[in-house]
Amino acid sequence: MANLLRALASYSRLQAWSGIVRLVRALDIFLDTRGYWAELRFWLGQIVNHDQATDDPTARLDVLISLAGVTSSQGDRVRAEELYQEVIRLAEQVGDKDRLGSAHYGLSTVYISQGRSDEARECLKQAFRLARQTENQTRESVIRYFLEATDLSSDAAEASPRILSVVDQIAGRLGNSGKEFTCALRGWGYLILNKYDRAHQCYLDALETCREKGDAQGTAFVLYQLGLIAELEDDLEMALEYYRQSESIARQLKDHTGLVLLCSSIGMVYLRQQRFDLALPYLEQSVMLARNSGDQEQLAENLYWLGYAVANTGDARQAEKIFEEGLAIFTQLGSREAQKVRGVLSRLRQRTGREYG
Repeated sequence: MANLLRALASYSRLQAWSGIVRLVRALDIFLDTRGYWAELRFWLGQIVNHDQATDDPTARLDVLISLAGVTSSQGDRVRAEELYQEVIRLAEQVGDKDRLGSAHYGLSTVYISQGRSDEARECLKQAFRLARQTENQTRESVIRYFLEATDLSSDAAEASPRILSVVDQIAGRLGNSGKEFTCALRGWGYLILNKYDRAHQCYLDALETCREKGDAQGTAFVLYQLGLIAELEDDLEMALEYYRQSESIARQLKDHTGLVLLCSSIGMVYLRQQRFDLALPYLEQSVMLARNSGDQEQLAENLYWLGYAVANTGDARQAEKIFEEGLAIFTQLGSREAQKVRGVLSRLRQRTGREYG
């Protein structure tokens, strides 16, 4: 790895952009899965910022798609959306339906992370249509999976068999090369059907493969899912163990998206255990990360639970300010959660100076 990075630095000194582009594209997946996000983002950015780096429109689109993905993973959703929109514009100009579909799919993940479900679903539909036109059957199956999984109007008991059937199709096409991916997809199918034992085993299988391949990002994700299952089964100590392992990797990766979920999840487990002093720093960080990501709904939700923790550690006035900020955001969003926060604020003001529970 050190030699490869030195090679890139040498290419850069020589302004040998063809070498930089060739090497970065070859290393893309390796750098991404093993957590070299800072290095990958730096070199992709170098290519994008030099108009003369490549005159190959396909190569430029691939670089932009990769840069959008790693930028989104590091929590910069606004910039990621801009990059995906640029890919869409350029791909439409040159008629590249394959990369146009990749951009719509990538943009859907940005919208999902921001709670923009309707926009995410429209992007998935566009990506599905383009996958069919380009006869990319694997991508078509993957997108069908996520369309089923994000169809909030479907009953989980009805949707899950369809989802698992799609996973079987994906597994047949990817074979062993995509084992960890299909195991994780199958695990999610069982999870939404509340079949926790089966989901747990699927994620354990995925975890083993991710670790064998050195896939840091995949390992962190699967550990989070295992923690979620443990929490759903009320095994809070095991949930914390999985979450902490995932958190350690996410911090190494500087995975802001993962850390928003993990800090919130760890804080919530401590709240359930009434260990408010331990919950507080995690919930404070979850608020900070959500604020930086621009996800207002997530920010308001995290503020609610931070206010709960602060109220229980004795600072009623500070808790009141936190609840008020969350209420303002929920009200602006037109969320039904605003009424819940108003009720908490009312009770808190009546009990000033007493423990809130």
